Amino acid sequence: MISVVMVQHNRTHLTLQAVESIREHDAGGYEIIIVDNASDPVELLNVESRLSGCTLIHSKMNLGFGTASNIGAHHARGDVLLFLNNDTIIRAEIFDKLEAYCHKHPECGAVGLGLENVDGTLQVFRPSARSG
Repeated sequence: MISVVMVQHNRTHLTLQAVESIREHDAGGYEIIIVDNASDPVELLNVESRLSGCTLIHSKMNLGFGTASNIGAHHARGDVLLFLNNDTIIRAEIFDKLEAYCHKHPECGAVGLGLENVDGTLQVFRPSARSG
């Protein structure tokens, strides 16, 4: 099973889109854990019912991405962890490919996924003079 861990701070509409894309493209071999970093309570109240079936962990303060991700991982029950930004829309085959790769290569500690732009082209990191 894949445990999907997402961190959010406000912008719950993005989290909803990500959750809907997971539900649309997977047969159910997953769990979704959302760590909320002190979002606006009114914004959360408006979407909480649409996150049914997800584990929703509320933090009273913004812990930052790393700490919140670790909290989500601590609650995970799957044998594969997928840390997913809440502004991500997944493609249909990603869960099957990720799980198959991880099981075929048990020595693997981490896998990075490619990111695509809305038009389907690959996002390429191009360092700028400021990024070092």
